[in-house]
Amino acid sequence: MAYSVPIPARSDLQDSASSWRAILAQAVLLMVMLRTIGMLPPDFTPVNFEDLTEKTFTVQTATSDLFNQLFWLAMAGLISIVVWRDPQAIAPYLRRLSLLFVFLAYCVFSAAWATHPDISIRRSALLVISVYCLLGALAHCRSMDTVMRTIYAAFALTLVCNLASLALPFSFDFRGLFRGLSGDKNFLGVIAALGLFAGAAMRGQLTSLWARSLNLLYLVGWIAILPLTGAKTAISLTVAAPVLALAPLIAVRGLRLSFLAVVILALMALFATFSALTEWVGMEPVSLLSLVVSDVSFTGRDVIWQFIIDQWWTRPLFGFGYGSFWGVGFESPNLSASYDFIRLLTQGHNGYLDILLTLGGCGMLIFVSFLAQAVAVLNTAYVTKAAHHILATVTIVFVLLQNLTDSSFARGVSATWMFLLVVIFILVRAEEAPSDT
Repeated sequence: MAYSVPIPARSDLQDSASSWRAILAQAVLLMVMLRTIGMLPPDFTPVNFEDLTEKTFTVQTATSDLFNQLFWLAMAGLISIVVWRDPQAIAPYLRRLSLLFVFLAYCVFSAAWATHPDISIRRSALLVISVYCLLGALAHCRSMDTVMRTIYAAFALTLVCNLASLALPFSFDFRGLFRGLSGDKNFLGVIAALGLFAGAAMRGQLTSLWARSLNLLYLVGWIAILPLTGAKTAISLTVAAPVLALAPLIAVRGLRLSFLAVVILALMALFATFSALTEWVGMEPVSLLSLVVSDVSFTGRDVIWQFIIDQWWTRPLFGFGYGSFWGVGFESPNLSASYDFIRLLTQGHNGYLDILLTLGGCGMLIFVSFLAQAVAVLNTAYVTKAAHHILATVTIVFVLLQNLTDSSFARGVSATWMFLLVVIFILVRAEEAPSDT
């Protein structure tokens, strides 16, 4: 008796191939997130800034990282397998966030006038590749719930590893502040804040008692780590961002205004209040600022910002070129600063000023336009996915404020920059496919 081998139907083969692409995309997303939040690999040899010399620091910051380059090239290769099979999946993001890709192109082209074109092209290529990997992976995951669970898993693994590192002596810096496996207490503070936001958004999707109990332990764990880091900016913004995000959320729902309109009205009100107090009441800007913050110098950052502004005026239109100012070797402009601590910096501690410094007024205009486009994406997202909408709103507020005292905008694979892109990409997917679960 002859037996025939059943031949899978064409639709079954297509579903199988689609499933494998989704699994590969999810794996790449997990790897990208772990790399972004400092867990691939963990930092077992944190820098001791007390022993660091200017010469050693200058060499280290200008040297390329071979592991980092190989990692991102490998991720780009893997996600390209998925993207080339289904390029239409990223089309909505190219359309809704077109100015992001204009900005990325501007960063690459800035190497043409950069003071250090070799470093500029290398760093801008990393920026483009990291965004490509993140976008390709997120767009090809099976659903938004899959995306959220993958991000949640990355933060959960990071939490467990950092809690385990409490027993390790190098996990605390010379001031006794907890830096865990992230190498820096400020970086760990930011990771803790973002982990809390992601965990809180995930909680609404968990139905079983077991999952919600683990989620509660997860939230408690990050809440416990945050004060141990002593990261003042991260701690204050973890509280302030959700509170400040309530105003636009209420305005959008109650007044039926767009998020962009709410932001513009808020900025106009802030400017009018500032002008009234300074011009009509006669208060000095420094005195007015002291009513809000205790340290008007922002721990010496005002000196850094003045140095940046002075340098920017030498190249106001196009800047020094992407990645061509900080950490470019012995010709780094910051080595000419009169303050010793500025010579050991790799950022200007203000994301807006760093964009202005490296990409000039033209680059700043494109970047601000992208931020406006990103805020506009929030307009209809509440109707589709409320939890994702709230997560995105809180994250955007957090990142916009965090970049006033730290620099993470378009900064390689900075955790806050990459997570900002994650929540914006999620909203685009929610808007394009509201039934996607």
